[in-house]
Order: sequence, then structure tokens, then C-alpha cells
Amino acid sequence: PGMGPAGRSGAPKKKKVISNVPLPMLNWVPLQRETETSLFANMDESVVYKELDMTEFEKLFEVRRYQRDADNKAKREAQIKKAAERITVIESNRARNLIIAKRRVGLPAALVQRHVNNMDLGGISVEHVELLLKFIPSKEELGALAK
Repeated sequence: PGMGPAGRSGAPKKKKVISNVPLPMLNWVPLQRETETSLFANMDESVVYKELDMTEFEKLFEVRRYQRDADNKAKREAQIKKAAERITVIESNRARNLIIAKRRVGLPAALVQRHVNNMDLGGISVEHVELLLKFIPSKEELGALAK
């Protein structure tokens, strides 16, 4: 009650600096206690503004914008077209799980393939075979791969 925006009662409103370029957002948390005894309560900001070179400050902290000239736009469209043509063999979540399963098995892929093709349960445990069974492609996935 009776407190200003920064938690001070009757304190003069501080000058807001307006930048000419976009600067990163700062997520400040307001102090919950009195700030009348703090360093900033009695600070003369005009001295700081005189010494601070705002053009240099803006140059150092400016949020970089993408230049939307014709060349960049053409490159971006080419990248989008290339990404659309790219075929995804396995979804990313399933691929991540397959990598984890491969680490669990602890054998090179060629050796696992040899054990599976020869139905050699001595070289790979039943638990690992069951784990790898989840990653056998479905008929739809095989059809997509054939295309």
C-alpha cells in the first residue's frame, strides 16, 4: 500500500531509456523489501546516462535480426524445398530409443545382425532380442522405404 512500482514510497520516477534497436528482454523480479537504503535509491542516473555511450551499448547488445533481402529469401526457400524433399526413414523419438537399445545390447550392429540371421541365442540374450523386436519396421514403413 502506498508503494511505487519499484517498492519505494514517494520516490521520483526513474527515466526510462528507449533504444533505437531491439535489445534482449531482461526478466527482472521486483524486490519484496524496502529499497530506500539500497545503492540505487539515491543514485543520480543522469551521471550514468552522460557516461554511457548508448550507440556502443546498442551495438554490443542488439538482438540480431535476419536480413530479408532477395538472396536470403531465395536461400531460405531452397532450404525449405530441400527439407520437404528429404525422406524420414524413422521418426526421431523412435530413432532415439533405438540408439538407447543399441547401447544396452553393447554389440556392433553387424554382429547383432549375424546373430539374428543365424538365430544364435548364444551370442545375444533373449532380453536384448525382445528389446530389438520393437524396432522391426511395419508393412507401411517397408512400403514407404520401397518408394
